[in-house]
Amino acid sequence: MAPLAIAASAATTVVSTLGYMGAANAAETEGAYNKKIYNYRADITEKDAELINEQNRINKIKFNRIARSQAAYTNVAYLKNGIVLDDGDPTSTPQKVIKNNAELVAFEKKVMDYNAAIGVKKQMDAAVFERMQGDVANMTARNQALGYKYQAGASLLGGAATTGQLWNKYY
Repeated sequence: MAPLAIAASAATTVVSTLGYMGAANAAETEGAYNKKIYNYRADITEKDAELINEQNRINKIKFNRIARSQAAYTNVAYLKNGIVLDDGDPTSTPQKVIKNNAELVAFEKKVMDYNAAIGVKKQMDAAVFERMQGDVANMTARNQALGYKYQAGASLLGGAATTGQLWNKYY
């Protein structure tokens, strides 16, 4: 009976220790996997920021076409009505309208750039936050794995003590 009790105590210790070590490995693997997921999401968010810049570039091209077209229509309308556009007087109504329209176009382009910059900033901040979450998930898993390793060590020491007591008791 004594050899069986000692063997059972040793086997329980080994199985328990291996279980804790397996749990530690699983926690580390899970943490690394979660970090990869967060990094992937951050990469997508950064790509979205690039798309915002590209969309802004395309929007400005379209806007420039419309602005040039409207400027041409304005000039044609003045000329059709017999109004001289370049009369040398920068305070004439046609010159004021043309200048005002050009200022409005420049202002709208600045607004478009500003809005795009805000969108890019939000996306980049979100990407940084995703990466931080990945780091936290990985650190949490590593701490959990460390706890399992400590439990494995405690199990090993406790089992060795129990096995030793049984040995001393029977031999």
